[in-house]
Amino acid sequence: KRSIISVRSRGKIYSVRLHHMFMDADQGVVESLASFVSKKSAKARERLDAFIRKNSEKIEATEEGSKKRATRLITEGEHFSLHHCYSKLNGLFFNGTLDCKITWGVRRRRQGRIRVRLGSYCPKNKVIRINPVLDRAFVPAFVLESVIYHEMVHHFIGMRNKNGRLLSHHLAFREVEQSFPLWEKATLWIKENLHRLLHL
Repeated sequence: KRSIISVRSRGKIYSVRLHHMFMDADQGVVESLASFVSKKSAKARERLDAFIRKNSEKIEATEEGSKKRATRLITEGEHFSLHHCYSKLNGLFFNGTLDCKITWGVRRRRQGRIRVRLGSYCPKNKVIRINPVLDRAFVPAFVLESVIYHEMVHHFIGMRNKNGRLLSHHLAFREVEQSFPLWEKATLWIKENLHRLLHL
């Protein structure tokens, strides 16, 4: 999936691993492959390069499929259900039209500290990830919902181009974000309790 041609040799014995595109190769490509592996032929390499370029869409399809399979969605936490929160917000604020996915992320530490980022959105895979530090009994539901809502707005609004720069937190985004009823209260709570989230 990640390597096109991988070769190991022991004496006159070669172990070759190939991308699945070579399953459709004709005899000429197979012979070029043999010549490239055993003789390091420059002409054979040119023919192989041409074959790989011709089948480049199979590489992209494999990489995309690998990324999709790698996204494991975990929505149920110890104290909160992301699925429930997302469905509630989607119905209340977006008429149920959003189609992104949501999951708890992985808790990461840097120099003994938990990363501050409470949520993220990947537009390519349409996946929202929520930091599991928010899955705590002392965290108010409206705080978790404000973080989820923030990431949902990223999906809903998208990025804007300003003077050649792509901005995610632009004016239109801020206007929709701040329309969340408890936005100010949630922002203040996070500011005052961030140390509790980081050091538990």
